[in-house]
Amino acid sequence: MPSLSPASKGRDVASKYADPPPSFLAGRLTELIGFLLGVLGLLILLSLASYLPWDPSLDTTPITPSARNWIGLWGSYTADALFQALGWVAYVIPLMLFVVGVRLLSGRTFDAPWSKFGGAAMLIGSLSALLELFPHVPPVGGLETGAVRGSGLLGYVLAFALVRIFNSMGAVIVAGAVFLSSLFLVTRFSFTGAFRFLRRHLGFVRALVARSKAWREARERERLRREVERTKVAGRQPVVVQRLGGGVVLRGKPEAKSPEARSKGRPEDAAPESERANLGAGADPGRDEPEVTRQAKSVPVVRARGLHQEGPAVSAGRASLPEITGRGVHTYKLPNATLLRPPDDQQGVDEDELKERAARLTNKLAEFGVTGSVTQIHPGPVVTTFEFKPEAGIKYSRITNLVDDLCLAMKAESILIERIAGKSTVGIEVPNLHREIIYLRELVESSEFGASPSRLTVCLGKDITGKMRVGDLTQMPHLLIAGSTGSGKSVAINSLIVSMLYKSTPDEVKLLLIDPKRLE
Repeated sequence: MPSLSPASKGRDVASKYADPPPSFLAGRLTELIGFLLGVLGLLILLSLASYLPWDPSLDTTPITPSARNWIGLWGSYTADALFQALGWVAYVIPLMLFVVGVRLLSGRTFDAPWSKFGGAAMLIGSLSALLELFPHVPPVGGLETGAVRGSGLLGYVLAFALVRIFNSMGAVIVAGAVFLSSLFLVTRFSFTGAFRFLRRHLGFVRALVARSKAWREARERERLRREVERTKVAGRQPVVVQRLGGGVVLRGKPEAKSPEARSKGRPEDAAPESERANLGAGADPGRDEPEVTRQAKSVPVVRARGLHQEGPAVSAGRASLPEITGRGVHTYKLPNATLLRPPDDQQGVDEDELKERAARLTNKLAEFGVTGSVTQIHPGPVVTTFEFKPEAGIKYSRITNLVDDLCLAMKAESILIERIAGKSTVGIEVPNLHREIIYLRELVESSEFGASPSRLTVCLGKDITGKMRVGDLTQMPHLLIAGSTGSGKSVAINSLIVSMLYKSTPDEVKLLLIDPKRLE
């Protein structure tokens, strides 16, 4: 048996431990890169799905020291950066990583990788711009304020530039064109294939258009037929004008009759000379005397109620339209104030009672070391204002601190103490024992309402001193009426409307009322 020489043994050992070929190493590296890209895409997807706006990020002060993102601090920072830059388009990044990773793991390479990369960039930019151009895109994070824009910073910048150059409509068209171009570069999308697909699956639209056109033509023919029938019943020869698709106009001519046929007609069927001229307008204009067809029987005319008829009845063969006259110029008279309810006989102001209450108020203040005197009393419909002038050295805060004690002394539910502007006195408002009812008629008949030059003068009521108060809506010009249930909001609105009715005419003021609840 022959034995191997030492030289041959050395060659076998060297070939066993020699380096693998380069193609093998390249395939292994490609698989590793594909696997790592898939893992990276999964991490980014989980970080985006668990994004919270209050997690730590580059522009957020964390509420808690730890991040609640599923991928931790790396996930919170990565998700915030992607959402800030791309908005909802950030979910395209992990999708692209998954596609590239799966393709590399399967051992397939990309044809024209740089065109694919450029198409992916165009896809991300066009999607961001389209999201910004759409009117309603929800923000990222679910917050109403402080949330991330749905289109991101990139979409905002691109949309702003496109709108400045092409306006809104042109910006949408350009962004859509770039989006379709990016699909053409990245995927197997083809414009020819898309057109064929639409023709194959949207053929029913052509059938709907044809049916709609046939329905319109049938409706037009029916309308013309009814018009001919109505004209025949009215006693006139039909003149039909029909417009067809080819632009042909058909006009019907009255049927001509011989003079013998006209002479054989009954006397009552003969028409006057003026009527024959009107009825013969559709005859041949080349003849000297137009031929008049025989009129149909007279059809009784039913007149609507309220139409005044003067003179003899007009036959159906020559029906005349009723004359509609205008409303004319009418002088509008403002309503009288006597239409409103007059004020009841109410009890007048009892001066002795007011003086007694002022003395009780002064004595109660003196018990707590607040000396002074009541200089004036202003009785109002609801409250009475007592002007109290404290002596020198009495602080205003000492008076306001005695509100509860004054309520006990005056047997009042509440008392209001305020300084009176322009005077050295303090106003103490005490509720009346009997409230006065303010009637709208008093305000309408007052001198303040009559002297107001505005057409939108409204009655407001009386102030705490009993003086009539009116307002001008043109000086406001907005008015908010608020109050609890049953406090009189609807009554106040009705009073404002009645005030305008007593101040202006319908030609001067136009009023639009909107009641969403439909209660009034």
